[in-house]
Amino acid sequence: MSGKILKVFLSMCMVVFCQANSALAQERPDIELIRIESRPSKPAAGSPVSLQFGVRNSGAAKTGPFQVTLSLYGRKVKTWDVENLIPAGKKLLEYAFTPIGTMPVKVLLIADPYGAVQESSESNNLQRLEIQVSKPFRPDIKLQRIEVKPREPRAESPLYMQCRVWNAGQADTDPFRVVLSINGREVKAFDVGHMGPGGAKTLKYDYTPSTPGTEILMMIADANNAVNESNESNNLQRREIQVSPPRQPDIELTEIRCYPDEPVAGSPINLLFNVKNNGKVKVGPFRVVMSINGREGKTWDLDGLINVHRLGFHYTPAAPGTLKVMVIADANNSIKESNESNNLQLTTIQVK
Repeated sequence: MSGKILKVFLSMCMVVFCQANSALAQERPDIELIRIESRPSKPAAGSPVSLQFGVRNSGAAKTGPFQVTLSLYGRKVKTWDVENLIPAGKKLLEYAFTPIGTMPVKVLLIADPYGAVQESSESNNLQRLEIQVSKPFRPDIKLQRIEVKPREPRAESPLYMQCRVWNAGQADTDPFRVVLSINGREVKAFDVGHMGPGGAKTLKYDYTPSTPGTEILMMIADANNAVNESNESNNLQRREIQVSPPRQPDIELTEIRCYPDEPVAGSPINLLFNVKNNGKVKVGPFRVVMSINGREGKTWDLDGLINVHRLGFHYTPAAPGTLKVMVIADANNSIKESNESNNLQLTTIQVK
């Protein structure tokens, strides 16, 4: 009988002990690490990284003082002293560093590493994170296609060109130079200051080709190699353009007309004709000369002819017979024309 009483007594003691332990466990603190975040999540070597995380007390009692340690690449780099966290209390922590190489960063966080706090759970005091590091962010200077206006340039006429330079990389550039050469000869250097990612600048230049033929335009960005870029293959733009001969005037004379149609000796007649410019550029100054029967009868000096100009000469034949009238435009050959074959008109008039 005494044996049964002893067994019952021991069972009751065990129940009381377990309940006591359970109550004590419920009243303990529980330090918990909140998930680590890396900003940016995929950093580049040589660029700053911020690690952000939190520590909180998920238990039912104050923690008392404890520490949190951070290790990177297997080496302890930071220790935080946390004074006390009440139940549901939280503290946010942050650490900044700069990865040097592209080796993955192994992050290890440990709360209460030396067991200063008796917790209800010791399984949530550790957090790990591995951060993948890309190659260093670098700028990338890029040239777009050289644009030319007009699309069909001519010699002796202005030609306008432009080219857009921009930073297609992920880092700022240092100041750099863009050089323009025409037919292998440097004609212009553009100095460009710091340019952020996505920054752009339009470079403009105008000149007048002197002769027709092929013009080779070449732009080289970072010509002095001042910027360490992620891509060095897109720093050049080359364009060949065909320059047409210059626009030239074309002076033309129309048929000479006589009024009246049947002139009479001793009566005045009116000799009329037009001088035209068939070209697309203004022409002048030049001279128009009319001769009658080999003798000069009239001279006109014209300037700034664009389209058509009518000329006339009043003349009185002294006697019946034949009048041979000749008109020559650009008589002194001062104008370079696209067509020199239409500068003369001849007509014969019978006078009664």
